[in-house]
Amino acid sequence: MRHLGSPVIEKTFFLNLIERYKNGIAKIFICYYGNIPVGGSLVLSYFNLLEVSWASTLIDYNKLKPNMVLYWEMIKFSIENKIIFFSFGRSTKGSGAHEFKLRWGAMEQPLIFNYSNFNFDIRRLKFLSHLWRKLPIALTNKLGPLLRRFTKI
Repeated sequence: MRHLGSPVIEKTFFLNLIERYKNGIAKIFICYYGNIPVGGSLVLSYFNLLEVSWASTLIDYNKLKPNMVLYWEMIKFSIENKIIFFSFGRSTKGSGAHEFKLRWGAMEQPLIFNYSNFNFDIRRLKFLSHLWRKLPIALTNKLGPLLRRFTKI
């Protein structure tokens, strides 16, 4: 996530979500290269929809395409559980993630956001993303969870 310029989400967020999600399935997928976890994703279901809510891979292993394995397994899981709709999750139009999802045959569905009483969106400050990538990983791992509590994900 640091490489993408995004603060890391603390582990307890995912643990709490998995334990407390009551609207359907909450499942974590991990892709391994040998004994090394090189990618992971979280899916949540609601009625007949399974959505990729979060996914990331280690950049040093991206040449092995762990993201392809993750998405294959998530789609397979969706089919095995008779879930009708699979959502690749949100992405910015024209981004690498967006292009990746389109190659799987995804159909675009615009999302409308309404932020009442909230005028500041940290994502507008692109230079912060570039700066974040330059910080030492140990520092970003400490600061990331703190920053995530005060920003929109």
